[in-house]
Amino acid sequence: MTENLKSLEGRQRIDPVGQVELLLNQAFLSVFQTEAARSRFGFTHISPVVIADGQPGWYLWFADRQGAFLLRSFTGYPVLHHESPFTHEPVRGVRLGVFYYPKLEEAVFDCFSWPEKILRCTDCFDPTGTPTAQRRAEIPEAYFLVGHVDIRFIPSRRFLEVECTALERWRDYRIGGLHLRDPSGDLLEVVPAGGRDRDIPGWELTRLLTDKLVLGICFNRRLAPMAVLVSRRDGIACYLHENRQVEQRIEPEISEMKLVIGLTDPGCGEGAIDFSGYATATQQRIGGELVDFVLGGTAPPVKGSLWINPDWWQAQNEPFEPGNGCGCCHHDH
Repeated sequence: MTENLKSLEGRQRIDPVGQVELLLNQAFLSVFQTEAARSRFGFTHISPVVIADGQPGWYLWFADRQGAFLLRSFTGYPVLHHESPFTHEPVRGVRLGVFYYPKLEEAVFDCFSWPEKILRCTDCFDPTGTPTAQRRAEIPEAYFLVGHVDIRFIPSRRFLEVECTALERWRDYRIGGLHLRDPSGDLLEVVPAGGRDRDIPGWELTRLLTDKLVLGICFNRRLAPMAVLVSRRDGIACYLHENRQVEQRIEPEISEMKLVIGLTDPGCGEGAIDFSGYATATQQRIGGELVDFVLGGTAPPVKGSLWINPDWWQAQNEPFEPGNGCGCCHHDH
């Protein structure tokens, strides 16, 4: 991974994907080189990967979950590039997909669709529980997707924004149902007409990976949240027709959740970036109902929250011990 960092130095200033790749490689490397941080933050294994289209990705394992995560840039997704509403400076960034490959014995395995479950049981997956290099390209890009994370930055400032978006429950319904053949060749109805085929906890999984990501960035870059916002809006469900057309409908029972974390150098003080102005502009941008909010500083929030981790403020103070190594890389890839 160290060699990858060197090769990225030249292009990261002009290439947002390269800059985000460098940011995450440095964050993950620093965590896995420091045993205390790795243990405290709950990281267990990592395996960097280059996807078939040349996009960067990382397989990650955490103590909180039995399965494996994949964090990777979306194929052909445009680079995020717009003007900051609070500083009026260029903002650049990249959208990353969050994928989760459950263990077969894990309870959440049954929440995935029948095609995903069947594929997960095949030799497309190696002993680490992740797709093999040889058969990775056979897996449709939408399979095992649970949410996405946007990483944005203002090149002229020591500022980063991490934003994760996911449905509380990602639900797919099959208008015509689904029939599969058993080993004897008999046709079985596994999903009745109009029945639900997928019901995964997208927000729970995406928010978990985002939590670890923010811990690693704060630890490596010595940053702290200046503002954290959590919002919700009406969620949608997908209805799959027999002609493979997908219809989206609003489903009042579920919400689309969004977590936005603005990170900055605490030593810059509020004079560098207007914390309150940033929070106001961000709330207007993301819309929805604001369900949690913390205006940052150097100290973690006192109140408890389901989605805001006080360790994001403490991670910058965790001692860094370079060069320890830990043998935590899966080498199957």
